[in-house]
Amino acid sequence: MQTVRGMAQAGAAMAMVGGAVTASTFLTDVALFGAQSVRYLAAALVLVVLSRRRPQWRLVRPIGAEWWWLIGGATAGLSIYNLAVVAALDHAEPTVVATVVSGVPLVLAIGAPIVVGRAVPLPLLVASCAVAAGAAMVQGGGRSDLAGIGLSLLALGGESAFTLLSLPVLGRLGAFSVATHTSWLAALQLGILAVVSDGADALPPLEVSVIAAIAYLVAASAFAFALWFLAVAEIGGDFAGLAAGIIPAAAIVTGLPFGVATLDAGAILGTAIVAGGLGAGLWSAGAARSARSLTSSSVDVIASPHAVPPPGS
Repeated sequence: MQTVRGMAQAGAAMAMVGGAVTASTFLTDVALFGAQSVRYLAAALVLVVLSRRRPQWRLVRPIGAEWWWLIGGATAGLSIYNLAVVAALDHAEPTVVATVVSGVPLVLAIGAPIVVGRAVPLPLLVASCAVAAGAAMVQGGGRSDLAGIGLSLLALGGESAFTLLSLPVLGRLGAFSVATHTSWLAALQLGILAVVSDGADALPPLEVSVIAAIAYLVAASAFAFALWFLAVAEIGGDFAGLAAGIIPAAAIVTGLPFGVATLDAGAILGTAIVAGGLGAGLWSAGAARSARSLTSSSVDVIASPHAVPPPGS
């Protein structure tokens, strides 16, 4: 049940991110850094308000080196990611960038266990390859030069680092604190970039489409970040990472009504492969959790002073 809940949280978070892709198409003519800064600042404020609703959502003040992990996550996963995507689009078609970034499940399947000192589960690795391949199929191909590929890989690294750099602090701070602190830190960084690059034009215009798009992005960021880190705390970054394969399908579903996405046989087949990979990953996560619980129980029984002595003792 815990595994299913964690995967559902991760899936819901990534579906919101997929919708954010569609919302972002309404901001193509808006100063990027200013809009993103407003987005993350408002998301942080929403999380602060939500944190007051329940004791388990309370915000925890980072101490010592925890600040560096949070700054690293905000810088790599939000600021550098946005910079890399924008720069990559000058050299590559959007489908190329999206296809490369869809490798997040594979990176997290390998990186997350290493960060927490566990072996990489082979079934998870296979499931992650399936999810990444399916996500790439949903998005199709495209053309790029070498710089575009390199910048897309930088975006992939930033997106993966957003999760990996949170793992050392997630246990003590909790999902809401990590989501809130990374949001306002990114807002500060992007706000500085907006002032430097756009000056007086840094703030987005007060147009209905722009306001609606940013409003969705604020809600999606706040809830997606919280749900994502709850999922990572619940089932681990390696298994939660599989849900990133949902992003392309969610982008298509939300983009169809606005005419900014198309549905073809490749997208349908790719979505089916992603679903199969998620199912395999869910089974693998349950099996891994059961194995760890069994091992822990065995250790507890052996270590217990009340354990039944062996025959003849």
